[in-house]
Amino acid sequence: MRRLIGLVFRCLCVKFLFISNFSALLFSTEKTLSENLAPILQKQIFFSPLQTKKQDQSLSLPVFVSPLQTPQPIDTLYTLMGVFFYSDGQEKNTAVLLEQSSKKIIFLKINDTINGNRVLAINDNGVVFQSPLGDRFILTTSGIRYNQVLPQRFYFKINMKNAFEWLRKQPEFLFTIAFASGNGIGFSVQEIEPGSIFEVAGFMKNDRVIQINDIILKTPKDAFGAYSEILKTGKKLAIVKLVRNNRPVELVYILE
Repeated sequence: MRRLIGLVFRCLCVKFLFISNFSALLFSTEKTLSENLAPILQKQIFFSPLQTKKQDQSLSLPVFVSPLQTPQPIDTLYTLMGVFFYSDGQEKNTAVLLEQSSKKIIFLKINDTINGNRVLAINDNGVVFQSPLGDRFILTTSGIRYNQVLPQRFYFKINMKNAFEWLRKQPEFLFTIAFASGNGIGFSVQEIEPGSIFEVAGFMKNDRVIQINDIILKTPKDAFGAYSEILKTGKKLAIVKLVRNNRPVELVYILE
């Protein structure tokens, strides 16, 4: 039973990254958990973790995951010159920014967006933004102030067309990582094959995966729910939250 649970979760952790119509060939969000497992067992790809048969090395498959540089903070791109602040109405407030590269002056109001960061409020001491990842921060004339400690983040791009080529031609790569459920929340990475796609995608041994987007992982069913939510909404961003060496880490995947 434990081995079966491990299989379910390993398959899901890959699958949530590869959103495409082709995913219906392996998993259907409308089927039950047991029905989802049937195609896998029928195709005899129930390999032992880290004991898979190696494919022909001459088989050329496109790479579908690649690391990205960490996005630049907004204060490295723009300088807050000042604000027009009116005490009788937030809708009148205006922030004046200088684009550092072009020296262009930009005027922002509440709900305007710049570099994916949305303006939540404009106060006499700065501009309150919300980042694409949900972080809130204040841009002042002297730089950025955060209201919370941010996790360490690693960014990746996923080419889903190439991802499904991998999944179709060598499905055993799903099992180059071994998860184990723990007490309470999350799943721990017990083993990971060096050089595997999972390692390239940012996972490390002893990582404890606790959340995918807004869904906290307590059971393998939660992982299926996370995948289903991404599929239904068509989100282009998947965030895996984990604990590494007792510190919060986020793996951010941009889905293309």
